[in-house]
Amino acid sequence: MSFAYECIKRLIGLLMILAFVAASGSACRASLDITLDTATVSFGALDKSDLDVGFMEQTAAGSTYALRVTAIDTVPQNWTLSTRASDAYFTASDGGVKPCSDLQWRLNGPGSYIPFTISDAVAATGNGNATVDFDFKMLTSWADKPGTYNIEIVYTISSP
Repeated sequence: MSFAYECIKRLIGLLMILAFVAASGSACRASLDITLDTATVSFGALDKSDLDVGFMEQTAAGSTYALRVTAIDTVPQNWTLSTRASDAYFTASDGGVKPCSDLQWRLNGPGSYIPFTISDAVAATGNGNATVDFDFKMLTSWADKPGTYNIEIVYTISSP
């Protein structure tokens, strides 16, 4: 039996909806939770240069990361933070089709981006309270149909 807490945030703008789930190994000891510093991450409107280069990167205004996830662990224990897309494709306002793998993530800083899939990918592990900062990259193409694209991203914290 596991404790689970889920909160789904809605995006009215463009591209990414964030959700989170906190799960603990025991229903009697609900000591894990996570918070997100924003409910949405928007890439805004694309321009010619974004399409020419083939991607857009996103960080928060005045910050060095796009999203901060805070792990709250009131009874210090080992935990794992995972992330995934809720669907294999973005929903699009005008019938466009874009796979979730066109949205990519990495832990804040240098390094390779990892495409989102519908399977959980371990983003971080820890023990006790922690912050985990993410960067995002959206692949773009002249073949992308104009419109507003949305996708829900799920963050899960769990312990054995």
